[in-house]
Amino acid sequence: MPSRRQFIVSVGTISALAGCTGARETAGPGSVCEAGINSESGGDVFALTPQITSYSPGQEPLVELTVPIRQATVRARNVDQFTIYSNATVLYQMPVDQNDAPVGTSGRYDSADVVEYSQSLGHVPQTGIYRIAALDPDGEQLAQIQVEFRCYRDRDEGSQ
Repeated sequence: MPSRRQFIVSVGTISALAGCTGARETAGPGSVCEAGINSESGGDVFALTPQITSYSPGQEPLVELTVPIRQATVRARNVDQFTIYSNATVLYQMPVDQNDAPVGTSGRYDSADVVEYSQSLGHVPQTGIYRIAALDPDGEQLAQIQVEFRCYRDRDEGSQ
């Protein structure tokens, strides 16, 4: 298993070579998630960067994928669902509704019409390379983005 430093370097290399927005690290209670996003063919559908985070509703931290999108883009592009793939295998399907309520004044985005779609990926540790595709009602792909991530337990947390 690669060290944390090796992973960050490899994600940074992928970022530089594949048009990624870069490596991103987030920390939740007892865990850390590192992610690199390849937005080469994301277009306006993935103008806002999907996030991989961890949170702890109980004893075991969970990993969550959140896909933000502007409500105006959902309507203009007729986005019907986000499908998450690992290689060619469909892992998750997240239905999108043009009438879903935006997160509005959460302060997380610079636009009030952002809607978030989230999917739990399971307990920490989690590692993967997922492709997220936005589909219209006919199943035609509108845009795609690739997320490479690694979420692991923060072994240093107890020693601080």
